[in-house]
Amino acid sequence: MRSQANFRNEYTNRDCDKLTMVTSNVTMRQMTLVTERTENKDSLTN
Repeated sequence: MRSQANFRNEYTNRDCDKLTMVTSNVTMRQMTLVTERTENKDSLTN
């Protein structure tokens, strides 16, 4: 039973890591998009 619980914990941790990576990737992409949009606005107003 204990080995099964350990396996489940490791599996959950791995999934959490994947989720964290995906979330940070999405956040980075959104930040980049916002930055690009801001730069485009600046170039348009100039």
